[in-house]
Amino acid sequence: MILDSLRNSELYSSINPGFAKAFELLKEPAIRDAEVGKQVFIPGSLFMSVEEYDGKNRTEGLWEAHRKFIDIQFVVKGIELMGRRDVSSLRSLGGYDEERDIEFFGGDDPGDFFKTPEGSFAVFFPHDAHMPSLKADDNGQSIKKIVFKIAIPKRFSSPEELS
Repeated sequence: MILDSLRNSELYSSINPGFAKAFELLKEPAIRDAEVGKQVFIPGSLFMSVEEYDGKNRTEGLWEAHRKFIDIQFVVKGIELMGRRDVSSLRSLGGYDEERDIEFFGGDDPGDFFKTPEGSFAVFFPHDAHMPSLKADDNGQSIKKIVFKIAIPKRFSSPEELS
């Protein structure tokens, strides 16, 4: 897991071929005005979802993890509370949904929670169970977030796809 500000994103661009493209797009001011919904950049390899919502209480959250994609979750507006736990410390609540690339988890381990302010991002790898979309305080602040889904590198057919 990585938690940082967009101004430091160049430190992470070489981790995965899709990171550089996602961070390049996040630095475009117009992206903050993107409408809620999904936009595909490279089918099966790189897409983003724009979400707006009121954060949930921690008791309403679920641990989730993905096997095919890495998440870059960028907070456009508001402050979001997120949790992180290693998948190995949790138990599956119903198995892996391959079509949606998601598995939900439960367990006694309370996890580690952190505030993700406007202009910051969190990166979750397949071993990172995460609990997103939580309100950071009792005021129930509205949140706008962009989530990039980046395929694990073997799913890219060529580096040229990202240029």
